[in-house]
Amino acid sequence: MRSLGFFAWVAVLAGLPALVLATASVRLGPGEYGVRQHQWSGEIESRDRGVGLHLVVPGVHTIERVSGRAQRLVLGGAGDDARPPIEMRTSDDNMVRATVALLWRVRPGRAHELVRSGAVLSHPERLVSAVEDVLRGSFATLSSTDWFDPDLRAARLAVARTELEARMEELHLELLDLFPPGISFSSEYEVRLQSSQVLAEQRELELAKDDVADAKAALARAEAETKAAEKEAKARWALQRTELEAAASLERRRADELALAEEARVRLEAERLWGDVVGTAEALVARATSDAEQRRATAVAGNGGRILLARAAARGLQLQSVELDARDPRVPLALDLDSLVALLLGSNP
Repeated sequence: MRSLGFFAWVAVLAGLPALVLATASVRLGPGEYGVRQHQWSGEIESRDRGVGLHLVVPGVHTIERVSGRAQRLVLGGAGDDARPPIEMRTSDDNMVRATVALLWRVRPGRAHELVRSGAVLSHPERLVSAVEDVLRGSFATLSSTDWFDPDLRAARLAVARTELEARMEELHLELLDLFPPGISFSSEYEVRLQSSQVLAEQRELELAKDDVADAKAALARAEAETKAAEKEAKARWALQRTELEAAASLERRRADELALAEEARVRLEAERLWGDVVGTAEALVARATSDAEQRRATAVAGNGGRILLARAAARGLQLQSVELDARDPRVPLALDLDSLVALLLGSNP
């Protein structure tokens, strides 16, 4: 019995630290913040405790758990935790229902302030109220047709995001993302909207037809202007070609005239030079001929020349017989050879 009691005390003593540790500590997992609070004084520690094992004094301290994970809020979604969509009135007095989705979380390092404000359980409702107020204020000036302009909606959503971030910071929350809202109108307005859209599309079609007609007219004018410009360019090119050809022809004529004038000048100069050369040669020939004639006359004037002339004349005579008148004193005697020679030479009177 004593041994059994001893082992019981050993077991109690061995399990006592584990029991104390289990009752005097709090384990915080990933995505959790812990805020320690003094139970007697109500004082809240001004810091957030993170993942790990944190010691507390049982009966004196408590640790408030606050989720730090990203959470989704959908207004107008389906499900057990579904919240109604945001109803807003347009500037032209139509009711529009907007489905809004956003991602949020408790701002890191601000969980103790959330606990101090007493809004640990009510901060989701406060967030819904802030989202509704901000979106209603940002989209209040939009008309029913403005809601269908994606650029305008994106601009309004950007303004709303900035305002919502400021509101959520006051609630110690952080906005991670804000998605564009989906919208829906009442069935009556949808019918009117479809009719107006049909009319708008018809107007757009008419305007498009007018634009097409204007484009065709502009194309026709452009074609006419192009043809006129082409015709004018061809006429201008033809005129320039004619002028160039006329200028070239004139230059050719001038060149031909200059060539002919040069040829005439060269020919005249050649003829002049030829005339000078020929004249000089003829003068020389004439002088030589004159000198030759003079020398011949000189040579013929002598006895030998007369004899030569006489011989030439005698060759040309065809006489069968010659009769001399013996009674003519000028007829020499046959035996007077000198007188006979003189008669033949023509030296006798």
